[in-house]
Amino acid sequence: MANSEELIQFQATILASIQESVIVTDLQGSITYWNKGAEHIFGYTASEVLGKTPALLYPTLSSDALQADLQHVLAGEDYLGEWEGRRKDGTTIWIDIRTTLMHSLEGAPIGFLGLGKDVTQRKQAEMLVQQQKAALQHSQEQARRLIDANIIGVVIADNRHILEANDAFLEMVGYTQEDVKSGRLDWWDITPREFLPVSMKAVQELQEQGICAPFEKAYYRKDGSQVPILIGAARFQQDPFQWVCFALDITERKDLEQRKDDFISIASHELKAPLSSLKGFTQLLIKRLERKAQVEELPLLRKMDEQVNRQVKLIDELLDASKIQAGRLDYEEEAVDLTLLLRETIEQLQPTYPTHILALSGTAPAITVGDKDRLGQVFTNLITNAIKYSPDANTVEILLATSPQTATIRVRDYGVGIPQAHLKHIFERFYRAYDSRNKVFSGLGMGLYIAYEIVKQHGGELIVESEEGKGSTFTVSLPLK
Repeated sequence: MANSEELIQFQATILASIQESVIVTDLQGSITYWNKGAEHIFGYTASEVLGKTPALLYPTLSSDALQADLQHVLAGEDYLGEWEGRRKDGTTIWIDIRTTLMHSLEGAPIGFLGLGKDVTQRKQAEMLVQQQKAALQHSQEQARRLIDANIIGVVIADNRHILEANDAFLEMVGYTQEDVKSGRLDWWDITPREFLPVSMKAVQELQEQGICAPFEKAYYRKDGSQVPILIGAARFQQDPFQWVCFALDITERKDLEQRKDDFISIASHELKAPLSSLKGFTQLLIKRLERKAQVEELPLLRKMDEQVNRQVKLIDELLDASKIQAGRLDYEEEAVDLTLLLRETIEQLQPTYPTHILALSGTAPAITVGDKDRLGQVFTNLITNAIKYSPDANTVEILLATSPQTATIRVRDYGVGIPQAHLKHIFERFYRAYDSRNKVFSGLGMGLYIAYEIVKQHGGELIVESEEGKGSTFTVSLPLK
């Protein structure tokens, strides 16, 4: 008798020590036994579940499916499966379950024994893999649709060879699918020598970052001609030595840029040459009349000279704006003494505008690196604008200040000011300021746009502060040498 009790106690200890869940139900489905493993997995104590059904633990399992499984068990077949369970705290878990039929000593069915193992981590990993596979398959399908659509050139390549290419790319370079399949289409060989450095840099970016920013290059076509393209690439995660490239034929854009360059070159000569001749003749006539003391005609000729100068300025602004848009505005690099440049600019402008005092203050040494003529163009524009927009004032203040890294030039007028709603447009092309009386001032509205771009190209900043009726302050910040 003692041995039987010890055996029972020993078996109970084993059941209590098992980490897997051991759950016993009667034939009606009520839970009659609940071990510590089940308590650990589901979070319920035995007193909370005894007498209840497994539906508490598996709320998503339909009763019909459960009854069908139990019928197989009653027929003598063990049930093996994975069920989605619910812990007491509401979290979802996955249980690898084995259910078998229990019999009395006489062999009659008396209940069901369920052994469960928590496989949540494995199940989550499997689900994640499935999601990744589905996402990869979706991406591959999208990529394949993009390749087959032939909207842009798509290439799959390794360090040397083009492994796969769509018809859009092959049409760009004049090769065929047979050339690709032969394995002899080497993208280094079809890259012109001058584009090898930028191509090697792109490969390095791909290896280090997995992606390279789009850049311009050219490929040799099969007939030996070159085709300009814009190309970007990304590395495959599964194979770091292969990447997919997207190529766009930019021949039309390059042709348009060339036509712009041709226009700028022709316009520079054809528009300015007649005015230069007219200005030369006008100045010659002025000098002759001055020598002959025929002063009655001089005012008309001087007005003509002013109008010629105005037309030259307008044409220069149009050409500069076109060059900026085309990225063709040239800049020289030299040491520029900003103090000296401001003095020279004021000395040139003061005789032309005797109605205003151009007051320069702050003359500390300030040397920057840039294009002296272009920076002079900026200061001339800001000062002449200040004069134009302050017809009822008589002073324009120019202040130069420096810090260890920056020179700051402020041009302040006491004129009409700029409405707050229009400040954000002040540096746009063709914007022309007007005062509260809706008086539009003369000009193309190009000067400030050009000045802004010149300052930006010098690594600086041009900003404006203004109050309507009280004037404006334009501030240029430039890095010091």
